[in-house]
Amino acid sequence: VAALLAAQDRLEWRGRPLSATRWLLYGPVVVGAGYRGKGVARGLYEAALRSAAPRAEAVVAFVERANEASRKVHVDGFGMAVLGGYEVHGRAYEVVAAAARPSA
Repeated sequence: VAALLAAQDRLEWRGRPLSATRWLLYGPVVVGAGYRGKGVARGLYEAALRSAAPRAEAVVAFVERANEASRKVHVDGFGMAVLGGYEVHGRAYEVVAAAARPSA
């Protein structure tokens, strides 16, 4: 999380630095193997959006680049946009975001 906060000046959300945007950190989320594919992650994501809507413009998460399953869920499944990335101790992460309000 500290690396995400340090990177927010160079990450952009809708043409502005993320640091100039009201955003809520979503996750990390881990769904047990027996519950995958049953809507658990989507339910948590939708709850985060509902919680964020009155006070934030965006919901932001970070996904390890090597974790294709998580990237597929967040980018392909939820429609989150990739804002950029950063590295921590040799591990690469992508920052993804979505509007906290559908019309935002």
